[in-house]
Amino acid sequence: MKDIKEKISERISISFAKNPGRVVLFGIFILNIILVFGAAVIIVAMHPEQGFWTTVYHVFTMILDAGGITSIVDESSQIDAALAVFCIVVIILGTLIFTGAVIGYLTNIISDLITSANSGARRLRLSDHIVFINWNNRAAEIINDLMYSDRREKVVVLVNENREAIQREINNRIADTEEREWAKAFKEATALIKDGKLHKSQRFRYAKSQVSLKVPTIIVREGETYSLKQLHDIAIHSAKTVIVLGKDDSASVCKYDLQVKQEKNDKGNIHTVKTLVQVAQITASEESADNQKVVVEVEDDWTGALVDKIINHKVTRIENNPGTRDKCNIVPIPVNKILGQILSQFSIMPELNTVYSELFSNRGAAFYSTPFKETDELGFFSDFLKTHTGAIPVSVMESKKGPELFYVAGTADDINTASAEEAPLTKLELADEYRFEKRHIAILGHNSKSIDILEGFEAFIAEWDNGCREGLVDILIIDDREHLEKVNYYRTKDGADRPYIGAFVETDVYGKDLIQDKLNTYIDAHPEDTSVLILSDDNATAEELDANALTYLIYVQDIINERLQQNPDFNVESIDVIVELLNPKNYDVARSYSVDNVIISNRYISKMVAQVGEKDAIYDFYKDILTYDLEADGDAFTSKELYIKVAGALFKEGTAFPLSVTPRSLTRSVFEASPKNNKTIVLGYIPHGKECVLFSDCDNSEISIDSKDKLVVFAPH
Repeated sequence: MKDIKEKISERISISFAKNPGRVVLFGIFILNIILVFGAAVIIVAMHPEQGFWTTVYHVFTMILDAGGITSIVDESSQIDAALAVFCIVVIILGTLIFTGAVIGYLTNIISDLITSANSGARRLRLSDHIVFINWNNRAAEIINDLMYSDRREKVVVLVNENREAIQREINNRIADTEEREWAKAFKEATALIKDGKLHKSQRFRYAKSQVSLKVPTIIVREGETYSLKQLHDIAIHSAKTVIVLGKDDSASVCKYDLQVKQEKNDKGNIHTVKTLVQVAQITASEESADNQKVVVEVEDDWTGALVDKIINHKVTRIENNPGTRDKCNIVPIPVNKILGQILSQFSIMPELNTVYSELFSNRGAAFYSTPFKETDELGFFSDFLKTHTGAIPVSVMESKKGPELFYVAGTADDINTASAEEAPLTKLELADEYRFEKRHIAILGHNSKSIDILEGFEAFIAEWDNGCREGLVDILIIDDREHLEKVNYYRTKDGADRPYIGAFVETDVYGKDLIQDKLNTYIDAHPEDTSVLILSDDNATAEELDANALTYLIYVQDIINERLQQNPDFNVESIDVIVELLNPKNYDVARSYSVDNVIISNRYISKMVAQVGEKDAIYDFYKDILTYDLEADGDAFTSKELYIKVAGALFKEGTAFPLSVTPRSLTRSVFEASPKNNKTIVLGYIPHGKECVLFSDCDNSEISIDSKDKLVVFAPH
């Protein structure tokens, strides 16, 4: 009974927050129904000879027209003074309800109620929901990823301003996703009809079965994001996840003010710290729900250090107060550092973009975790790969609640899918040492992640250089002089040059001829191993967002087109173009320029935040796979990462290609063949010139692996 009452209360609270005018209108309707039926019951009680439904009709007409009183009084055998008085009272009450003056008065009340609900002055009665505090250009992507969850989520967004604009942004993002998913489903249905596998009358039904989006219930409220009252009013104490986003001013201030604010924010984000202090105070209290997760975006070292201090303070408090042991699980997400690591990895192994875009989301194959209760990790992996068909284990890591097993699967439950028949063990031998070819990378433009991108290259070099005198990475940077001087030409804090940066070209985005001339020279010098990384300035205003990146893309595409005109046999794949975008609306524009590796960088953070919001243990796993070992611990590397490795270099020289194996057999055989200190797990493969195939998302039919094909592997080195 209590649960039903709470659900009804929650439903009313949501309805009033989303559509207060509709709720009030419904209340007026109910009030009139009560008046009509209540009056009819009393009149019938006074004169039973009158039928109930006839009386209901007469009461209704009497309220609309006072002369209708005769239809009740005249039908009585004699004039009853009490009945007449009662009817007059009913007429007066009805007139008061419908009269213009009262309606005007009620309109003001209704207007105040609507304003109060929209501004966040009314307390919400919710539980197990997701709270967003602040809004930025990554937030809509988190909402988008929630549409692929297993259940329909409840989301409350609290912002200081621009409520209506944010609501429109959310609605547009949801509509775009729905349109894209339906278009994809109809395209698949059309292909099946063309192949004779589906009748055209089943086209809509098939498409509907393929679109399984669950649009969240979303309430956007405007108020002070660091006000304890406002935070209590959106029921933070009973939320399952609280996401504190870095505030985005690009859409609300002019270019000059934006620059001033960004220079201030480069030193640290006081707003994030202040908000987190208030959130932590509520979620760490004894009255709050257990196992709440607080995910906070951190964009600079100063803010990160203060967030760590807040976490340490809460840990100390928990240790001194055992009753709050499961309170306030704060997970800081260092946005720029993570995106810098991702972009550096994509520049070296562009195919990782496709792999990460699927594994970091709720669509298709993804990372999942479950408590690990075994003692022999390698023995468990070996036995698991023999029989399990729906999941691939990748790592075991310690979490707050003990060892956690991480695995790749289509759904979390696929870990239980097994076969009585063991996967065949194919005799394979791995090369004694895998070497990456040297990469030459041209970086066009800049953003707030530029230094983190360079540090990502440094980490890769530290793990894989192996004393190579020429180095693994050579970088050409093309950027405007103002920014290069601001970052001291990317020298280290000690003032030392970064040896892997070969040259700088000082020009802004308008220097087309100089940019194309330098790029042509660079590509000619390194015809087989050049990557072009185009960065989008995340400090641009909303109107200029991605403008520089798209302009650079046009320049690069012109270079490729000219080479094709001069030589029709020119290998387009010899130039890997990686374009970073911030606004998803520009994705199709970039793709129209035949660029496969279009990266919406915010989307990766959004997907990560969405998944961490479900299970905080997965963040440590993500942090591990995005971080290369700076040095080996003895002869073993402790951190595991995703790599794209060429099959011909992974296996020993003399291996007979093509390899005809099943995905299960290949994964098991490579795991058994790899050394104990560098266990390698194959997650998929990329046929030469074709798209990536992840094994947890395909059938177990036999595949053919050629020496030029690439394997998606998870390994320490």
